[in-house]
Amino acid sequence: MKTNLMKLLWIKEKRHWKRTFEVFSKFNNWFGKLTLGIVLAVLGTVVHIAFVLMSTAWQSLMFVFFRKQFKLNLQRQALRV
Repeated sequence: MKTNLMKLLWIKEKRHWKRTFEVFSKFNNWFGKLTLGIVLAVLGTVVHIAFVLMSTAWQSLMFVFFRKQFKLNLQRQALRV
C-alpha cells in the first residue's frame, strides 16, 4: 500500500471538519447553533489541532530514528482510515 503522512493527515482533517459541521445539524434553533454549536466546534478544533501536532511530531521523530516502524504505523493508520 502506497501512502504518506500528509495524505493520511488530509483524510483525517476532512473527517474532522465533516463531523464538526454535522454537530450544527444536531441543534434545532439558531440560538443553539450560534452559541453552543460554535463553542463546541471551537473547543473540538482546539483539541483536534493539539492532538494533530503531537501525533505529527511523534511520527516525524519515528521517521528520523525508526524508519521501519514509521512505515508500519502509516500502513496501520491507512487501514483504519
